[in-house]
Amino acid sequence: MQNQNKSLTRGLQVLKEILYSDKPLTAIILCQKLDIDKSTMSRLLKTLTDENFITYLEKSNEIRFS
Repeated sequence: MQNQNKSLTRGLQVLKEILYSDKPLTAIILCQKLDIDKSTMSRLLKTLTDENFITYLEKSNEIRFS
């Protein structure tokens, strides 16, 4: 159960960074800001995309809140 809470906490941290940013962010920037490794960030962003919380800007790797 503790791991699930940690994953949720990380996902919410990522979502907050995206939501409160005044410009689109990339996964690399999010990894650096939140000290999360690339594979974990990839899974978090995939989940947020699948659940329609975030989208990628067309022809770009920039992320924004949906």
